Amino acid sequence: MKTFIEDNGLNLLGDTIAGFLGLATFVVVLITYFAQRTMAKQTIEEMKQQNSLSAKIANANYHLALHEPRLKAYKHFNDARALYLVGRGETPEVVEAMRRALKEAEFLYDSDLQFMLRRLADGLYAMQTIKGWIDHQKVMLEHGNLSEQEKVALDKDLEYYERESISAFAAIDSTELQEKFAEHLRIVHKITETETAIKQ
Repeated sequence: MKTFIEDNGLNLLGDTIAGFLGLATFVVVLITYFAQRTMAKQTIEEMKQQNSLSAKIANANYHLALHEPRLKAYKHFNDARALYLVGRGETPEVVEAMRRALKEAEFLYDSDLQFMLRRLADGLYAMQTIKGWIDHQKVMLEHGNLSEQEKVALDKDLEYYERESISAFAAIDSTELQEKFAEHLRIVHKITETETAIKQ
């Protein structure tokens, strides 16, 4: 070393050491760059997974919050259905239960199901109104207060009621409606599957 310094001077030694240190620094910078790049990729991937998980949890919480009110609407629908199936299809209780089901279902179920419920509730209400009118006319007939023309009209109303009420009330037991409700209420099972996946 002493000979090298005497032959070449301190400047050359300094330049040589600086060259080696520069190369070492470059290698360290390069290694640091690739390490940071790898870490950044891992962080981004972890953030994506976290965001995906958060979205799944938020979605699950949203559907869980909807489940109870949806069940309430379904319960009213089933009340109307049960009353119809035990032969009380023409009573105001059936119509009232259907109207409650429709009210509870608003904004909680898709537009198809809401439309089906509204059509059913309107049909049942119309049948109840016609039945009320027919019952009133029958009382009038018993007291002899109907003209021949009104008697003919009553017969036509009775015919219409017999024909239309069967389809109006039978729609309560519609398989399509049951499937539509089930489609929305089945979501809770999907949430359970999501929660199981999250725990793993």
